[in-house]
Amino acid sequence: PYRLIDDLLYHVDLEGNKSLCLPKSCVRDILELVHNNKHHFGRHRMMQDLQGIHFFRKEWHVRQFCAYCPS
Repeated sequence: PYRLIDDLLYHVDLEGNKSLCLPKSCVRDILELVHNNKHHFGRHRMMQDLQGIHFFRKEWHVRQFCAYCPS
């Protein structure tokens, strides 16, 4: 289920936890920001850091991003 809160779209799980939904156009920027600001930690750390953010196929995007990181 999704909810609109203060003009922002959130995914709300069965326990009531909210995650901000990102548009597809922002995904790459967020992945770069999280990955680069954390000194290139791997996908498990990125998934932890992205806990409050929701976007389609998040785990796949994180895996691909880390696999092809040049650093």
